[in-house]
Amino acid sequence: MVMKEEKLQEWGTKEEAKAAFKDALREKKVPAASSWEQAMKMIVSDHRYSALKKLSEKKQAYNEYKTQRGKEEKEEERIRTKENKEKLQKYLETHPKMTSTVSYRAADKMFNETTEWKCVQERDRKEIFEDVVFYLA
Repeated sequence: MVMKEEKLQEWGTKEEAKAAFKDALREKKVPAASSWEQAMKMIVSDHRYSALKKLSEKKQAYNEYKTQRGKEEKEEERIRTKENKEKLQKYLETHPKMTSTVSYRAADKMFNETTEWKCVQERDRKEIFEDVVFYLA
């Protein structure tokens, strides 16, 4: 009878083990807003879950990951918002029905189904709209 041999990876240092644990969180795309319980459900089957032996070490590494991932998510959102605003401005500047005499309400009716329009918050849309109207005048 031959037993299937599973190799558990060993990490040389605590830092390597912590990095492996955090890599598992990142690869499973655990959001920063996840609770400890939710995050563990996502990675418990990954071999790197056991890289850190103590629960306290896992929680500490998770909290570090959460903080870092939260910063990354905010930066990603900031970039996405900026890109969406730029796309809306270009879209309005080049749309044939967009002129300096179009009101915001009319533009909202014309463009409210478009991705460019929907991806920008209303207060930002109004500001971009006003800038484009000024540009087109």
